Amino acid sequence: MSKRDKSLEEFDIIKLLLFFLLFVAIIMGLILGLVVPDIREYKSVKSDLNSEQVATQKIYEILSERENSLLNLRSQNRKILEAFAKSFDEERFKSYAGQFFEEVELKKQDKKEFKEEFTLYELTVTSKLDTPVQFYNFLESLNRYETIVRTDFPIEMWIEEGKIHAIFNIKAYELKDQD
Repeated sequence: MSKRDKSLEEFDIIKLLLFFLLFVAIIMGLILGLVVPDIREYKSVKSDLNSEQVATQKIYEILSERENSLLNLRSQNRKILEAFAKSFDEERFKSYAGQFFEEVELKKQDKKEFKEEFTLYELTVTSKLDTPVQFYNFLESLNRYETIVRTDFPIEMWIEEGKIHAIFNIKAYELKDQD
């Protein structure tokens, strides 16, 4: 007795084709339902990422440009920045001014906070000199002084006993202690 498998002889091609089409339709439905929304979200996220990368690159370029500018300013103004860091000493200023004037007296007017980062000393300078050239040389030399000192108006000058007397105000700036 031989039993032959007749399952392949009696298959219905139309039924098989319908099941295949149903299978393809279900697969296509799953692809459209699950994969396509993820592709849209992926494209949206990728677009956002690209725009953020462009913005980040622009910001980085601006930051690099400003950092280079800051470094250039620091190198160009190194002496001024170092002068701000030094504290103002009245005795050193008197000896410095003594190079230009015969007599120098300092009278402290005020020490106050200037803005947030600086301390401001206001002093009145009373001096005696021979020629106005000495006074102008003194004003020019303040740019080379070890701290930041500015001459302020009014400047009073008069002649008495053959000498020129001068009274003027100065302002000295220094950085606050950065604790």
